Amino acid sequence: MPFVALCSEMPQAAPEWVQIMPSGPEIKGLDGRKWNMKDPAKLIDMFKNMGLPLVIDYEHGQELKAPEGEEAPAAGWIEDLELRDGELWAKVSWTERAAKAINSREYRFLSPAFAYDASMEILSLSSVALTNKPNLVMTALNSREQGGKGWDEVSVALGVQVKTPGEVMAALNRREDVALNRQAEAAVDQAIADARFCPAQRDFLIATCRAQGVEAFKAFADLNGGFADLAKPVNLGALPGKSRLSESQIAVCRAVGVSEEQFLNVKKEQ
Repeated sequence: MPFVALCSEMPQAAPEWVQIMPSGPEIKGLDGRKWNMKDPAKLIDMFKNMGLPLVIDYEHGQELKAPEGEEAPAAGWIEDLELRDGELWAKVSWTERAAKAINSREYRFLSPAFAYDASMEILSLSSVALTNKPNLVMTALNSREQGGKGWDEVSVALGVQVKTPGEVMAALNRREDVALNRQAEAAVDQAIADARFCPAQRDFLIATCRAQGVEAFKAFADLNGGFADLAKPVNLGALPGKSRLSESQIAVCRAVGVSEEQFLNVKKEQ
């Protein structure tokens, strides 16, 4: 069961309530990865059933250092969770050291670590960490509207200047759209090169590929016999008995479903 960590920024003063997950059902990281959180209430139920506070550490020490026997001190403890418009918020009791680190901006971001399954569905929260490596767009803690260079770090990661969470999501969507379009174009162009479709269908096929997914389109293309055999000569053979028609006339008869006599009668009338 893999674990992953995402991030949000903190306010200058250590707050009692912090956002630790954005609203779902799709959760996007700044690095392009995506997960599903269809029922965030289940995460709250699992936390409350555990009956213990959830640890907040430094740089994911609980996930990385503690399993190796190294020290991984707590920065705070999550005592309660609640949903706010689909977002997951935590009530935190900070240690004195962590509160000072947040107030002095030694740490500016929060990063939840969670377990997920093969379908990328988030199963449970494992821990939360103070960190300086943002990956997830959530409500600012160290408010970027108050000034400073918080957005510069995200802009560098995205390769485009952003100043608000809305601009970040727009940049992520544009990047995803460009990548999807490139994949669709490559799949369609290969299918056309294999003579499974004609070039005039390209725009329609690209739209279909984007809508259905590249793998589904490839499977569909594999079912199509294509046009490669059309270039091969076809030997129609002769009609039974001695024919008074040419091969092209015989082909016409077979195509329209008429007999040789019917064809000759029509020809006489003309």
